[in-house]
Amino acid sequence: MNIILSTAGHIDHGKTYLIEKLTGKNTMHHKEELQRNITIDLGYSFMSLCELNVSIIDVPGHKDYLKNTICGILNSNMSILVVSAVDGVCHQTIEHFKIIEYSSIDNLIIAITKTDLATEDNRRQTLIQVEKLIEKSNKKSIKILDIDYSKPLNQLKQVIYDFSQNISFKRVLPYNIVKIDNSFSINGYGTVVSGNLLHGSFYLGQEVTIYPKKIRSKIRIIESHKKNLDKIERYSRVAFNLPKISVGDINRGYVLSTSDNLYCGDVLEVWVHSTKELKNLKNHENIKLLIGTNKINASLVFIEKNRYAKDYELIQLRLKEEHLCFVKDDMIILNTLGNIVTGGIIINPLSYKFPKYDDNSSNLIDDLRLKDIDKLIFLSLLHTKKIIENEYLENILCFSKEKIEEIIRYFKEKKFIICLGQVENISNFYIVKSDYYTKLVEKIRQIISEFTNKYKYRAKMSLDIIYSNLNYISPAIIREILNIININSKNGMIILKSDTKCNDDVSKSHLDLIKKIKKSTSIISVNDLIGYDKNLREILYNDLSDLIVIIDKTHIVSKETYNTYLSFIKNHFLNHERLTISDFKVEFNISRNNAVLILEFFDLKKITKRFDNYRIKLYNG
Repeated sequence: MNIILSTAGHIDHGKTYLIEKLTGKNTMHHKEELQRNITIDLGYSFMSLCELNVSIIDVPGHKDYLKNTICGILNSNMSILVVSAVDGVCHQTIEHFKIIEYSSIDNLIIAITKTDLATEDNRRQTLIQVEKLIEKSNKKSIKILDIDYSKPLNQLKQVIYDFSQNISFKRVLPYNIVKIDNSFSINGYGTVVSGNLLHGSFYLGQEVTIYPKKIRSKIRIIESHKKNLDKIERYSRVAFNLPKISVGDINRGYVLSTSDNLYCGDVLEVWVHSTKELKNLKNHENIKLLIGTNKINASLVFIEKNRYAKDYELIQLRLKEEHLCFVKDDMIILNTLGNIVTGGIIINPLSYKFPKYDDNSSNLIDDLRLKDIDKLIFLSLLHTKKIIENEYLENILCFSKEKIEEIIRYFKEKKFIICLGQVENISNFYIVKSDYYTKLVEKIRQIISEFTNKYKYRAKMSLDIIYSNLNYISPAIIREILNIININSKNGMIILKSDTKCNDDVSKSHLDLIKKIKKSTSIISVNDLIGYDKNLREILYNDLSDLIVIIDKTHIVSKETYNTYLSFIKNHFLNHERLTISDFKVEFNISRNNAVLILEFFDLKKITKRFDNYRIKLYNG
């Protein structure tokens, strides 16, 4: 089992020293860090506790490096908040605790350090401050420990192990994901990228794509904590050697994946804590978004109608650049001065710009506010996509079948969705937003109405006409809607209800044409059959298309006669190698011109092939 553990806490409270005592490694590696004796960038270490592999991220405590701190905490499963017994809870202690509180970390260890330097009063005041800090915390488990370096840190190790057995790991995405926080070059090897493996697994030789630039490469070496591996699983610290790419092409914040078809977005919907700092911001105000290992400039849009008196709020972030992120990713928002505003999770990474949610959606948001985040995610995605396939919920969002049924039941009761297809038949199951379904029905009826007004004598209409007008909708969905609104379709055609004033004339015209076609035993001239009557032409080529075979622009033949011709040709070639025009002409007592037209049609269909004045067979059988 793997976990990622981060530190947190004010500068000089002993985070790095605690990790050194815990693992035997000093995580400071930059020259400036060693000179100033403070952590500036992220530091890394590792330890094993029985079967538990713990990757450790040591974060800086100075306010100037808050971005790095957030990056470390957001990419971990558990955190140790270090508080000096001498200084107590300081400003960055509070700021770092906010980050943890806004993240999806369930378990927090508060390590009280420098107890040997503190007075009894210091220790008592520090404990009071810590207890006040955490009294309204939403964390599942918090353990406060006094750290005594004169003894082995067995108690701390035991708590880390116990907490690891109770971690609510983030939903398993159907992707293999590493969030890159560093890239460098090694002589003789080339480019190396490192980061936290948060989802899936990787193996040697695997092809990977780096987003948002979509740079392609292949894994040549996998290393984790100075060990070369053939394969590595999620929640590990990892470095990949990637050939044929430049270090300059990769920045902190990029995402590496084995999937080559992921979409980057620039409009996100996020579910955040409603803080006083957030309420002080204005609509469309510029902010800084920290997500994964990236820091992105963005603007904030308030999309709920009634914003106040709420613990959580749904807002939209409009990024200045595209970024690859996922549902339920943790994120933190800073103001332009670099101070923490709020934090939460992404519920829709591929939204679009809109001013406010409608009244129905707003009421549902209020109803779901603290009840079910998965239903809120579904609501936001449906607002964006309008139509969601069942497979998307199961395979992309990783919702269980039970959760999907629960979501459908809830939104059906609220009359917010229409389900198309049988729930049991997963491949044909679509969920459509009710008001969007109404618009689709109106559009389909409008298309049919316009067609019937233009072509009053037609009894059928090709489904392709609707497909082309609604080319952004799956044909399967359109057919399902037609079925629900009782519009009959068969063999790719819609059966139209003719205008009553035309019924008598149309019926008579149909019968007359049918009689003439069925009576004919030879090729038929279209001009002789219907002249230049446009209405009859519509009837012939659309409503009676099942009765005829079109030979060319001016000639047709009944299907019955065509099948007779075809049967003769097949039987002829059972006993003969060649077929002449005379053979065909004599058999059916037709003119040479008509015989030529029919045989050329069979040549076109690759049933026969012409050589000089005869034909050979091409068909099989």
